[in-house]
Amino acid sequence: MSLFTDDNYRWRDRYCVFLEAGRRPAAETVRRELAALDARYEIKSILADDQGRLRSLSLLAPLDFAAMDITYVYGEDVIAQALELAETLSPVCRTPNNHQQLLQLAHCDARLDIDHFEQLVLEEALPADELDWLEENDQDALADEHLDPGTLLRVIRRLSNLCQGVGVDPQSGEFV
Repeated sequence: MSLFTDDNYRWRDRYCVFLEAGRRPAAETVRRELAALDARYEIKSILADDQGRLRSLSLLAPLDFAAMDITYVYGEDVIAQALELAETLSPVCRTPNNHQQLLQLAHCDARLDIDHFEQLVLEEALPADELDWLEENDQDALADEHLDPGTLLRVIRRLSNLCQGVGVDPQSGEFV
């Protein structure tokens, strides 16, 4: 199940955890690690390759109005993107930790794509005062009011630690 096809969710952004392909985690390990973050998270549609390593999964965090599709990607395009990001980030790396992440990024040949979704707020589930507010404002502002980005940050950090990878926001060109 991809959240791209679920009308209850709207795509927001894509974040990445770059890693070395040899550090690709087992699907069951990823499931356990993400479930340990918060018992309220729902992990759906977890897929593994023949060796039991993660291919993809969906994570739902209904109380945070958030969800994620996480997909393993590898190959020449990933290597090129990692090198390009390392080159782009090099001039702005100011801390020793950033320099370490930069060196690590230059050796990555795989990544976990984390597509971040917001759960759409159903108008009929809102109190009357929020419905009035909704009429005066747009749906994006309402979604921003409900969506908790903390879930995304916790997931990126857990996945980065699990596979000894580097979390990146490709749109802003910053480490996460």
